[in-house]
Amino acid sequence: EASPLMTAELMFFTFFSHLTLLNMLVGILCEVVAQVSKTEKEQAAVAAFKQHLLPILQIYAVSNEGHLRKQEFELLMRNPEMHAILNNLGVDAGDFNALKDILYEDKVVKAMENSDSDDDDDDAVKELVIEEPDLTFAEFMESALRLRGGNQARVQDIVELREYVKNRVDDIAPML
Repeated sequence: EASPLMTAELMFFTFFSHLTLLNMLVGILCEVVAQVSKTEKEQAAVAAFKQHLLPILQIYAVSNEGHLRKQEFELLMRNPEMHAILNNLGVDAGDFNALKDILYEDKVVKAMENSDSDDDDDDAVKELVIEEPDLTFAEFMESALRLRGGNQARVQDIVELREYVKNRVDDIAPML
């Protein structure tokens, strides 16, 4: 036989367990919506950055091949509109400008084979040509996106820093 007290306790327990479960589901749903919103805002900000940046890059790239030379980069970083675009993305324009030497440090060395069409010898003359370093538009945008204030350091960033420091120490070591 069922007692009215036990029936009330069972109904009380069932009500509050369902209420707790419902609150947990609402919390999970709110967290998912917040993450999706954050991701979409991030994607919209990056798309707007690329949309506003590409025309400016094309104006400053004299060679018009999708590359920026160091002098073009310096001129670009003097543009107040460029500062505004970077600031809207969360990148400090001064810090980005300070990294220009690191971005352009690697010299582009290409091996070109000069062979005469008249001469069928297998002796091809190889000549090293040092070209002025440049950044592609994609590299420029990737560098800017990596410098956003909200980004966390990744393992890849630490490995690149380690390689950079090692190369600098190797360059300085013979001078000592």
